[in-house]
Amino acid sequence: MLKTLKTNPSRYLIAFDFDGTIAKTNEASPSGMDVSKAYALAIQEIFGKNAREKFESEGLQNRAPLEIVESLKDDSETSSYKLTHELVMRKLSYLLNEVGIHNGRVWPEPTKGLVELLKIVTQLRNEGNPIDVAIISSGHRAFIEKTLDTWNVPHPDILVTDDDIRDKPYPTELSRKVKPGQFPLAFAHHKWLKLQGLLQEDAKTVEEGRETKQRIVYIGDDRKKDLQMAKEGRIYGVLFPETSFEMIAENLRKNKDLMDGRPITEIIPPTSSRPEGTITLRRNERL
Repeated sequence: MLKTLKTNPSRYLIAFDFDGTIAKTNEASPSGMDVSKAYALAIQEIFGKNAREKFESEGLQNRAPLEIVESLKDDSETSSYKLTHELVMRKLSYLLNEVGIHNGRVWPEPTKGLVELLKIVTQLRNEGNPIDVAIISSGHRAFIEKTLDTWNVPHPDILVTDDDIRDKPYPTELSRKVKPGQFPLAFAHHKWLKLQGLLQEDAKTVEEGRETKQRIVYIGDDRKKDLQMAKEGRIYGVLFPETSFEMIAENLRKNKDLMDGRPITEIIPPTSSRPEGTITLRRNERL
């Protein structure tokens, strides 16, 4: 028999993408600004009009800033990382002042059911249930935190953004460094293990790292970026809004007494129309 919650403090992690998953950043602010427009303006300032037109013809495609720079820069000696830093700063100069309440309207707005889901998670934690929250995003810490403050919701236990990843020397391959590469998810997992005091220099740590993956769900709106990252990382992935936040909240309420170390798929089960790219972890499956 599984141990009871009181004697088995195994924790669970609900991880979210940000843009398009928990925040409607694709919708324009009261002054007409959104993430894609901020990128376009910043790109024109750095690379010129032709680069802006190229970006607008391709669309954002949930790409990280470094991916966008790599698609636009010429063979100049200017470092991609230096250009990416400049692009981020200019983009944020357009966006940060837009975040908040203007003329009675909140921007960006939370997606449907998000605030209520976070309230349920907070309530469950206050009741002693071992559940944590993460955001793993190609966006930026300042923007995300200001947005959450506008909504008056708590910051996540773990926040991994492009700011944390783009200047790291490893991995060197861009395909591993950004979604659907596994590094953003692996970095968040590492931070979560550290938060729990599970990072020790022994073989037990490796086994615990594998075992804890069974208690993580990653929720995103992009099948190719978010769900593929989850799949390659051997994490349970859920596609939003095909699976609604109301459905997730209801499962958490209904199954809160099951948070005793079993896989998170028993607490937030896959829907019958589970999209391609998600995985179902069987109880005690080795990852």
